[in-house]
Amino acid sequence: MHLLRFPLGSLAAALLVCCTVAVATLRAQSRKGVPPTAAQEELIRQGTNAHDSGDYNRAISLYRQVLAKNPDAVTAIYEMSYAFFEAKQFDSAVAYARHGLEYASDLEPLLYVTLGSSYDAQGKGEKAIETYASGLKKHPSFSLLHFNLGVTYFSRREGRLALASFKRALRLEPDHPGSHFWLGQTYQALGYRIPAALAFCRFLMLEPATQRSETAVRNIHGIIGTLVSVGGEAKNEIVLRPSDSLHLDEGDFRGLEIRLGMLIGTSRSMGLSKEDDAISWLDISQLVDGCGDSAIVAGHGFAATYYAPYFAQLEQHGFSEAFSKYALISTSDSNTVAWLKEHQDDIRSMFRWSAEYVWPR
Repeated sequence: MHLLRFPLGSLAAALLVCCTVAVATLRAQSRKGVPPTAAQEELIRQGTNAHDSGDYNRAISLYRQVLAKNPDAVTAIYEMSYAFFEAKQFDSAVAYARHGLEYASDLEPLLYVTLGSSYDAQGKGEKAIETYASGLKKHPSFSLLHFNLGVTYFSRREGRLALASFKRALRLEPDHPGSHFWLGQTYQALGYRIPAALAFCRFLMLEPATQRSETAVRNIHGIIGTLVSVGGEAKNEIVLRPSDSLHLDEGDFRGLEIRLGMLIGTSRSMGLSKEDDAISWLDISQLVDGCGDSAIVAGHGFAATYYAPYFAQLEQHGFSEAFSKYALISTSDSNTVAWLKEHQDDIRSMFRWSAEYVWPR
């Protein structure tokens, strides 16, 4: 069965998985779905293939054939609503998602997602939030509902609420790339520099070679660049810019900021690097390596207790260089590509370790 097909490469794509409606507006879920026959399952399979290739009209046509013979096939109803969403026919997407929610089915949380996505796409953010809230009352452990609620809050510039939603999503599903990416975006928008960089780093472990990966690398580079400036009245003066006391609730990373700032500032003042140089694997390695030093990383916030221990253990297991180069795949740097080809065993070992890592709940 083909269900979770949510591209997450941009805010618009992320909003694709946002939806909602108050339960009070839906009819009681007293209807039972009818499983599709083998022939109908084949039509649904063809429909999802057409959907994935971008031929939404063909997908809709195939689902119509199923529903003409089996109007209670909830899978076809869900897929129809999703295809209408992708085709930007949001009124129809809403109608089918609401219809699907009349049934008791395992697809209920996904139908809430599609419904909310459609409302968001129509500019009905409040309805989307209500829908997610309704879905979460019934499915509090469905991580995508938390994630999509966070994206909606982010788009409405409600950063604190977005943070809370993304954190809940990650407690439930630590391997969801989009949650790390959008948590990083939110952290950065709110001025949490090292927490943002760590969220982007974790994202790059999961998704290193997409357009979003390029954005994450640029963001990390930009964050590191804000930690120091060189110049002023004294030509080689190094000015460090650690975080203020208002940004310590996610963890006290001022020691790490100072260490990174000194390393970067010294390199620039000696003419070994320039402000507009591309990010190097050493920049990321120094960020990761600092997470294991309790003298410069403190506090009890989410970033300090969720991300910092992960990267501290990554460094302790000897994977700092492997990760730092793997994270830069999207730059297509020839030296990085060559190193990765020569160190496939190191990369595989890193992935095995990461897969076994126990994330805090």
